[in-house]
Amino acid sequence: MRRRTGSFYYALSGLWYMILHEGHFRFHLVIMLYVIYFGARFYALSRQQWATLVVVFSLVLGAECMNTAIERLCDRISPGYDRIIKAAKDVAAAAVLIEAIASVAVGILFFSDIATLHTAIGYYLSHIGALALLLLSAAAAVGFIVLTPRLCHTEHHPNVTQGK
Repeated sequence: MRRRTGSFYYALSGLWYMILHEGHFRFHLVIMLYVIYFGARFYALSRQQWATLVVVFSLVLGAECMNTAIERLCDRISPGYDRIIKAAKDVAAAAVLIEAIASVAVGILFFSDIATLHTAIGYYLSHIGALALLLLSAAAAVGFIVLTPRLCHTEHHPNVTQGK
């Protein structure tokens, strides 16, 4: 049991690392939260559509985690330029790009209903308080994406190892 608890702790530590150090990961988290909000608030998504969104979210975030893991390992193994290391890092980044493009495609398929989009826009134009909260949340989201490392006084040091 202790071993499983330790594994869970290390996984949460990795998640926390991603939140603190990876802007793209934070960007994907923010987009995910807005998709969940707008999907629940304005769209009548089916269980299958929600399940698809969960899978898409996990694939994008998981690809970001794997990309970061590969990048950190490559930076540790070969701090200088190496064409094979470059190829490995580029391929890992391509995996994230593929997942991100697929997630946008799913989003377009699920959220392209013009009537519902007009309803959402109409709602915010007629409820100024809700619009203000939406804009405030967007500002907070940008702050979260851009300022998190600065606010937490964290820097990324790829060649510093941390023991388990």
